[in-house]
Amino acid sequence: MFDELFWFELKSNKTIKLDKEAILQFHFLNFHGDTTVHFRKIKVKKENYIDSAEIFVQEICHVNISLFISHSLYFTGTETVWKNNNYILKAIYKEAPVYYLKSLNSRIVGFKRISRKNLYTFMPDKKDQIKKYFSDSVSGKIQTKQEILSLIAFLSSIAD
Repeated sequence: MFDELFWFELKSNKTIKLDKEAILQFHFLNFHGDTTVHFRKIKVKKENYIDSAEIFVQEICHVNISLFISHSLYFTGTETVWKNNNYILKAIYKEAPVYYLKSLNSRIVGFKRISRKNLYTFMPDKKDQIKKYFSDSVSGKIQTKQEILSLIAFLSSIAD
């Protein structure tokens, strides 16, 4: 199992594990002031696994070309911290997002980072246009949400 879905019930102060098979999508009404945080279940081929898996991903854009992000974490180690007059070991995790692009024909391709080379793989027939976009519009790596949204708008405009 690649992800779990939990609901924190405020009135009872309990965490409930939900049956993710019955849920297709959800969104947060207010996530740190952001009301546009949407998640959708998609089927992907995970690295080192034979079968496909259904996972929840954050839906960033849903136009001609859709962008989804899987917010994966990996364990990096532990640290000792002082809490309640005791030293305890605290697990440290680092985010390792996986980006998924979905084309008009519903083909989904995953990348560990958004790069020109990965986009060439996703849209090989649009290599020249992608190269021009990067040389004209992008200063180095694509990192901010606005840069990502601009890129997806561009990819959607050249998609067949």
